[in-house]
Amino acid sequence: MHLNEQFITLEVINFGFISLMYGYGIDIAFAIKKGIMESKKILVVDDDDDIRMIISLILQEEGYAVIELNNGRHVVDTVRAVHPDLILLDVMLGDADGRDICKDLKNVADTEIIPIIIISATHGWHTMHEKNCKANNYLNKPFDIADLVNQVKRYAA
Repeated sequence: MHLNEQFITLEVINFGFISLMYGYGIDIAFAIKKGIMESKKILVVDDDDDIRMIISLILQEEGYAVIELNNGRHVVDTVRAVHPDLILLDVMLGDADGRDICKDLKNVADTEIIPIIIISATHGWHTMHEKNCKANNYLNKPFDIADLVNQVKRYAA
């Protein structure tokens, strides 16, 4: 979404029932003031709108604050701005390989401790070790809802 030439690209990030426009130069302090960030924050990165929406709804029902991205373009910036407790990261994003993003995050001191669960419909469990991305776990698509919730509870604790 392009609002004006001042901002290159803006992403819609959902915090529960409140949407926040995040882009270059936009502050998220109002979300903190509203108490939105008191819950554990889960960043869901998937270019499939339906999968991302289902994951978000399930996790919101479990009481998590969910931040959504539909591409890999601003994952690193979003992680630094929001400080999620867990990242659910698709492998095959339209504009990036989730394993490369995972590797980048795991090789930086301030983001290496954030747990990352790789999710994929086309790659097996070995995916979390490919490209030396050091993911904490793997979730296959289609996924079992109980397995998703259990993994999130385990890693976002």
